[in-house]
Amino acid sequence: MQETLGDRIKRLRMLRNLTQEDLAARVGIGVNNLVGMESGRIRLFGPYLEPLAEVLCVSTEYLQSGREGPQDEIAEFASANFANPDQRERFEKFVRETSFRTNNLNQQELRFLLEQFLTLPR
Repeated sequence: MQETLGDRIKRLRMLRNLTQEDLAARVGIGVNNLVGMESGRIRLFGPYLEPLAEVLCVSTEYLQSGREGPQDEIAEFASANFANPDQRERFEKFVRETSFRTNNLNQQELRFLLEQFLTLPR
């Protein structure tokens, strides 16, 4: 069975340990709208696509199509190494901003970036 957009939103939200309330607040939508998107009753539309993808740390293309991309690999690595959602988000942003290429990063390269990230002042 193919993953729907709603399934993807829910999976990414849970991967980042965000409640529906947390995600809705960060994106600037009502909880009922998010619940509707996750269940497939409400279509995700333009103004919310980009903020939702940004908070979930994936590309808008991945959010819409489900095609695996580098951001998802980075998100999974961050999730495995950080319990705190804010730290995960900061690490993912750090990787995107400091790495010349974000596709096909291997575990060794991600661990190196993690070590660099951990030495940064908070």
